[in-house]
Amino acid sequence: MNEEVVTLEFRQYFHKEIPTLVGTSKWNLNRDLRPHRKTLGKRNGNRWRFEQVIMILQIFAIPYIVLKH
Repeated sequence: MNEEVVTLEFRQYFHKEIPTLVGTSKWNLNRDLRPHRKTLGKRNGNRWRFEQVIMILQIFAIPYIVLKH
């Protein structure tokens, strides 16, 4: 994995946006998140809450910065 810092906006993210943040395909993302589903909690439809997105980035050990608005 590359060591680029991911820039996040404070908002909900669609499930299809997460693989681009993590740098993987959606199938590999689903497989890799399967053991962490109970910790992450339920999605809101096809959207991840901001707190869940931060937890996903921490699972993959990806550095991130949150933009203030």
